[in-house]
Amino acid sequence: AGGRPLHQKADASERLSWGASLCIKSYAVAPLLLLVLQFAALEAWAQSNPCKVGGTTATCEGDQSAGIILSPNVPPQNLPASVRNFIMQNLKPPTITPAAGTDGILYQSLVPAGQPPRSISSEFVANIRTVNSSGVSFSLTGANGAPGTNASATRSSTRGSPGVAPGTMSLRGKGFVVSSGSNSAAVFAEIVNGNGGKGGNAFTVGGIIPIGRNSKTGGTGGAGGRIDVANIDDWTIVNTGPSEAHGIYVRSIGGRGGDGGDAAGTQSSSRAASGGSAANIVFQSAPEGSLSITTGGANSHGLFLSQQSGIGGSGGARATGGAGGDGGNGGNGSR
Repeated sequence: AGGRPLHQKADASERLSWGASLCIKSYAVAPLLLLVLQFAALEAWAQSNPCKVGGTTATCEGDQSAGIILSPNVPPQNLPASVRNFIMQNLKPPTITPAAGTDGILYQSLVPAGQPPRSISSEFVANIRTVNSSGVSFSLTGANGAPGTNASATRSSTRGSPGVAPGTMSLRGKGFVVSSGSNSAAVFAEIVNGNGGKGGNAFTVGGIIPIGRNSKTGGTGGAGGRIDVANIDDWTIVNTGPSEAHGIYVRSIGGRGGDGGDAAGTQSSSRAASGGSAANIVFQSAPEGSLSITTGGANSHGLFLSQQSGIGGSGGARATGGAGGDGGNGGNGSR
């Protein structure tokens, strides 16, 4: 799903052809410039309306039937990475119906090292129909930690950097989401913490023993976060299958611990770092509305919540290797 281009509506060429015919018949004596302007206006009309940005909020209204890509700096919306809140409302036509294989609403973002965690919030009042794709797909990923610097004759080795914890996510829905396709989800949300970087190595090179003597530990896996999913009012979720086609699938993954640095000669290899905990998952049905989830096909769940804590890294390589890292703790789930 990541980075797929937004498809034009199926009838765009028909509208363009009809508009050209109308223009030629009505303005046969008009200059060529008028015809060019008519083409441009009809082409713009055939596209979805851009979302409007105000501060950290993007509001998407009007014709969004071709689908909405909310990912930062991705065409055609090209939303800035500073946008954290997304509102979909007052859609005309009221149903998002993208081309087969295209998600109805898509958000994917990678939080790089050195940036603070993001708090993403999305509220959509919309009807969505998709084929072989998700109706709603949100993914927030932390970058992997950088590897440590290797030791040399003039410097010590350094520890691997920790994986990035990307933040939190909140999804609120109203209307209906109807999708189909194997290994899919009508509504999908995930937070993936970054893996820790490998510790720096220490080797004896040409008889020179590095100052640091020993290699360094890997970086810890990214940990924590929270995913909230709930309905605003009446929300109907349907996935028709044929297999492993879930209604709502929420997944959180802790970062893997970085491997310990390798060593040779008189140096000792290092132990690995611990894996990070998975994000907490909170799912609830609002009292002011109803939530209905229907699935079809084998191994299809109405609500599928998955938490995977990060595993510890591997000890550094040597004749006598370093110890492996500890696995991370699982996050807390509630409903």
